Amino acid sequence: MNFEIGKSKMNRCWFKIIFSILLTIYLLKGLITFLSLSNGNSFLKIKTKFYNIKRTLINLDSMDKHLKQLEDIYEQNVREFYRIYNNYYKPRLTDAFHTPSSRPLNLNGVKPSCANRPYLLIQVHSAPLNVKKRLAIRYSWGAEYNAFNTIEINKSKHHVNRAFQTVFVIGRSGIHGVNKVLLEESKAYKDVLITNFTDSYRGLSRKTVYALKWASNNCLPMYMLKTDDDCYVNVKNIIQYLTNNFNPVNLYTGRIQWFMPANRDTTSKFYVSEKDYPHFLLPPYASGGGYLFSGAVIPRLVNASKHIKLIPNEDANFGILMHSLNIKPVENIRILPYIYCNESIWIRPTCDFLSPFVVHGVQNYAQIWVHHNVKILNKISGICKQSLKYRRHLRPPLYCPTDNS
Repeated sequence: MNFEIGKSKMNRCWFKIIFSILLTIYLLKGLITFLSLSNGNSFLKIKTKFYNIKRTLINLDSMDKHLKQLEDIYEQNVREFYRIYNNYYKPRLTDAFHTPSSRPLNLNGVKPSCANRPYLLIQVHSAPLNVKKRLAIRYSWGAEYNAFNTIEINKSKHHVNRAFQTVFVIGRSGIHGVNKVLLEESKAYKDVLITNFTDSYRGLSRKTVYALKWASNNCLPMYMLKTDDDCYVNVKNIIQYLTNNFNPVNLYTGRIQWFMPANRDTTSKFYVSEKDYPHFLLPPYASGGGYLFSGAVIPRLVNASKHIKLIPNEDANFGILMHSLNIKPVENIRILPYIYCNESIWIRPTCDFLSPFVVHGVQNYAQIWVHHNVKILNKISGICKQSLKYRRHLRPPLYCPTDNS
């Protein structure tokens, strides 16, 4: 029994001795490390790392405040969008269908102001009743004050006064009350161009030419984008593309339709008579949801439209006008990247909205939502870098090619 007690005491003694030796070794090692790091270069490295960590924490705090500001702006825009539409335009449009027709309004003078020449002019084709779609664009990417605040161009170099301007091109309505609402809308926002003819699908080519004439006479930009009111436009991406890559005189780019035959079916809204267009194949042309071209060619396009018969397919007609100027379209998959995809755009990762120029199928409140999220993803770019890095694990393809392969 005494032997066991003595053995236990001895074990504890050896444990204390070993622990003391190890502790001494680690203390000496720590002291040597401290002394070695106390020389100039190492000390500066430690100090630099400390300040980098401190700066990172400050940046994170600043980013958090900035994201909170973006969230506040988003909520404010959504509230205003619904308030104005539900309380003002929706009741007036409803009344327009129950109000007896009266003397037609004179809408010939309804044109937006263009006192400051823009670098990029965005013409959004819209229908008279699509007030909600236009409001959503005004409260998202369409307004210069609400767009990306990092858009920078050398204005003096390009002889322009502003980065971009958005104009809505609308045909007249056959309903007097709707025209009255259009007139009120144009006075409120000063961004509406109303044509001198009734809005219709087969009149889209006339609408395009009418808008080109207005741009040529009043607002000749460096570049112009034609799009529709159900498309999201990333203005920042387009301007960066134009300013960083080239300064082409004869730019005409989008998602190209190749080797399309003229439609001879008399029952189709796409019908083109042989009298209007005698050839079997149409020249290659960019899809109408979004095409980008040089402002310098606008007067030439207007002049060409005086000598060439218009066909009802707006985008094909524009391609014919460009073809007459010997300007060939260039494929750009960042414009309408998903129009040949089988899946809905809403099953795609949100990062898929970050790099395109124009995305089709975005309307009403979704315009504000996409614009807000793209702003956030621009601030936290690492999220989408990881998404693209592991793209093979995601079901939707990044782009859907025109040949559907």
